[in-house]
Amino acid sequence: MKKYLLVLLHPYILCVQFFIIAVIFASMIFPFQQEPEKCGVNRWGVKTLTDVDAKKVNFKSIKTSIDSLRSLKPDRKIGATVPRFGAEFYTFQLNCGIREYSNEEDGDIHLVLFDLKDTTKTFVAEIPDPNCPAVKGTKYAPKFQKCREDFEAYKLPKKKVLKGEYKITGSFFFDKLHNVKGAPPFGGEIHPVLTIKKMK
Repeated sequence: MKKYLLVLLHPYILCVQFFIIAVIFASMIFPFQQEPEKCGVNRWGVKTLTDVDAKKVNFKSIKTSIDSLRSLKPDRKIGATVPRFGAEFYTFQLNCGIREYSNEEDGDIHLVLFDLKDTTKTFVAEIPDPNCPAVKGTKYAPKFQKCREDFEAYKLPKKKVLKGEYKITGSFFFDKLHNVKGAPPFGGEIHPVLTIKKMK
């Protein structure tokens, strides 16, 4: 017993014991916090319906096609702070295929869509991160969350998606051209996606 106590009271052992106790105590007082979600920057309010003009968006969806959306062209230069304009005040519905997806640095889920009649014609749709601080708590955050949950059922390994026809609705958005996979000639996107459903 005496020998055991001498080991416990060795200076090195005491230091280790003190350190462990200090770590436990600190974790109780200052609980570990995850790094907060990050948001994007360029025209982020327009992308997530958190801009001042979002209340003017017509959410009665217009049925269209990827071929038609690809032809929409902005009438101004797209910069980081350009306010909502033109087609961005409208919501569209299209039936399409989904070639692949990727998880963007800003938290969005990037979808590469393709025309069912001509698979060489592609388009982009993005589902925002509902936990981004600029979005969390807004009335659209639950919609983005529901979209992401629905999309989970369609995901396959290696960023692929179940084959078939999908119906997607969402607000239009003009992004600055920057070599985005699947982007049309003039940078149009469905961003944000508001609903996504596999039809067949």
